[in-house]
Amino acid sequence: MSIEVREVTADGSSRIGWDAEGWNYTYLQSDDGADSKVYSPIEDNYAALTVANTALTNETINSVTVVASFATIGDSGVYTRVGLRINETNYIMDTDFDIVLAYQLYSHAWNTNPSTGNNWTVSELDSLEPLIVKSTGGGARCSYVRVEVDYTANGGGGSDIESINGIFDSDIKKINGIDVADIASVNGINF
Repeated sequence: MSIEVREVTADGSSRIGWDAEGWNYTYLQSDDGADSKVYSPIEDNYAALTVANTALTNETINSVTVVASFATIGDSGVYTRVGLRINETNYIMDTDFDIVLAYQLYSHAWNTNPSTGNNWTVSELDSLEPLIVKSTGGGARCSYVRVEVDYTANGGGGSDIESINGIFDSDIKKINGIDVADIASVNGINF
């Protein structure tokens, strides 16, 4: 399994609040703590964000995780959540993060697409937007958001070699009596 990290690239399709100290999606592009941040003192504020398009093509998607760095402004009992916005619908995790004064990374993973209930497909990745949500309590700040896509490469999707001893891989039908179509890779080389 491998992880593709997708950083914030723009505002998302919807936002309510998170602008008490000024809003700019670029504040959420690096995990720099208090240097750049957004702030919400109001319950039920949320912000959808756009992340970089995926470079994946035919891999198996194991999960999609939203990671965010949150901190309170000194209050206790401040709660946040993360979520996904897919096709104009917000899917927010069920439990709150009880955030603290120092910035910490919080995350939630979705093993299936909450919009369909099915396993994720690569084609669904570019349309999802990560959400930050201020659920209850006093003031909350967020300084960083990213999406992590856990995936497994699928064998047989492409060849790492063009030929063996001058014979092109498309002409090779069997190796040691085994059909090449049944072999995904040998010693890490994809067929």
